[in-house]
Amino acid sequence: MQENYIQERVFNSSEQPKISTVIPLYNCSKFIGKTVKSIQNQNIKDIEIILVNDYSTDNTLSIVKKLEEQDHRIKIINNKKNMGILYSRSIGTLLSKGEYIFPLDNDDLFLDEDVFKSISNIAIESNIDIVEFKGIFQVYNEDNILNETTINDTNFQTHKPNLVLFQPELGKFPLKEGNTSESIFNDVYLWAKCIKTSLYKEALIKMGEKRISRYVLIFEDIYVNYVLFNIANSYKFINKYGLFRIKRKESASNIWGKYNEMNKSFLYLLDIVIDFSRDLIENKKIIVFLVIYLLNRYKLEETLSQNENYKQLFNSCLNRILCSNYFSPKSKMKIKILATNKLSSFNYFFHKRSCIEY
Repeated sequence: MQENYIQERVFNSSEQPKISTVIPLYNCSKFIGKTVKSIQNQNIKDIEIILVNDYSTDNTLSIVKKLEEQDHRIKIINNKKNMGILYSRSIGTLLSKGEYIFPLDNDDLFLDEDVFKSISNIAIESNIDIVEFKGIFQVYNEDNILNETTINDTNFQTHKPNLVLFQPELGKFPLKEGNTSESIFNDVYLWAKCIKTSLYKEALIKMGEKRISRYVLIFEDIYVNYVLFNIANSYKFINKYGLFRIKRKESASNIWGKYNEMNKSFLYLLDIVIDFSRDLIENKKIIVFLVIYLLNRYKLEETLSQNENYKQLFNSCLNRILCSNYFSPKSKMKIKILATNKLSSFNYFFHKRSCIEY
């Protein structure tokens, strides 16, 4: 799979890093230097930094090439065309050599210099598949100037009363007490996690080349994380602030309101969830929620009509649900009624398909 999709590059086969970090890059010249620096400052030096340039059109590549010349731990992969975040992160992960991976976006920063050491030591010593820690969101305004963020953790304020970011040369970011800016759903994202590399690679292989190659601009981390959590054997949450996430105006994930991309993302997520769910009531509820949410999405039928592959995948998802003994008759009826009301083509496409029990 790797040979078909990445530009050939010879890595030093003697390298056995303890930690890998994989960062997809797209037009991130303004911030990638600080992101890489926050990794280089970690007090574990036996690391690799894999940067996957997703056909950037600004000077991102020239910047990271200079960084690569200065630090042999940096490896650059160049996509031959723009492939999206999911593909780029997956290819970097498949080539990684560390025992554990810290997934990162191109505008994330590690808060302290001991994040790799403190988190990975817990993971390695206890042989834990996924270790999650805490993080903070920060938002850029339209001029790319940092706004004040908010946090309400008393212990955090006591130990770090004035700063969010504690690597001095990277800048100081003011805090203001108030509503929390932490993600309350961290566990559904790849963000702020230390993941066993072998598990991550297993998840990508199970997902398959076709899914990895899908152009997904949003929720691509949930897409992977769902598979990870359904094949992982162990998980631990660490009450430590370790990551500072910055959402910029030009971020790849800043596509809210673009209904076509959102609809595609939910469709791809539904496909993954159906295939990798366990026989648990919680998983059944997630699937039912996703299909109902998708059916209620704005202009869903228009999205499906634009591409025959989307339409076929959507009808396949509905078929797998409605023809399965996995779901209750009540849930099936609710979905079928909603699909009939929302999609003029639903009855035609559904009845044209053979109903296979799953």
